Amino acid sequence: MLITFVISLPKSTERRENCMQSCKAAGLNPEWFEAVNGREVMTRYEAGDPQLQGKIDLKDKVTLDLGFGRKVTIAEKLSAGELGCALSHLSIYHKMVEENIELALILEDDCKIEPCFQEILPELLSTQAKWDILQVVHDSGIRDFFVKRKIKLSKEGAYLNHEGMGALDPIFNRRRASFILACYFITLNGAKRLLELGMPVRLPADYLSGLVAYNKLRICTLYPQDKYAHTDGFDSTINVNNDNRPKHKLS
Repeated sequence: MLITFVISLPKSTERRENCMQSCKAAGLNPEWFEAVNGREVMTRYEAGDPQLQGKIDLKDKVTLDLGFGRKVTIAEKLSAGELGCALSHLSIYHKMVEENIELALILEDDCKIEPCFQEILPELLSTQAKWDILQVVHDSGIRDFFVKRKIKLSKEGAYLNHEGMGALDPIFNRRRASFILACYFITLNGAKRLLELGMPVRLPADYLSGLVAYNKLRICTLYPQDKYAHTDGFDSTINVNNDNRPKHKLS
């Protein structure tokens, strides 16, 4: 059976149960993966905890080498909530590598899976050789070629889009990404690559996974958007109290 992880803080009982119930209604067998408390880790990091040395490296600006002489700079240091989110996803990637998990479906606990997801799941799994990451919920700003590179599915109107322009991504998609990690598949190859690039932690999780010009992974997005899964209207656990998510600027 497909391994399905639901990332959730212990205190987020209602949203976790809603998410897991929607998974079960769609024929999945979800496993709760305890989210990292970003505020606790941030407090330790700022206090100079030696156990975090080499694991987290927060700066006001991070410059990434995209190859072919191209770079992109991401401004604004991670918030505590973003740090917890990044560490949570990276922890799952580490688990996949340690346990040799070939494929996982990862959800954040504000996601709701629709029952019709069960109908399209076998076909999504049959396309696995064509992607490293498949985003079920997404908000992509990545430029494609003149037409979308579609992988047509049998369900009416359903298709996958292969995001990006391959070798041209460092030129045309230097500052563009496919955001939102509320619900996505990732292969073992994808997990290994994101672990390699994501440590020490310095990037928001969806920048690490979605900057195709940087990670060089094959990213597909599922259409129609929001038909098979969507965020469920809960308040974000990233933006609470005074811990608002920064408006990261790419330059």
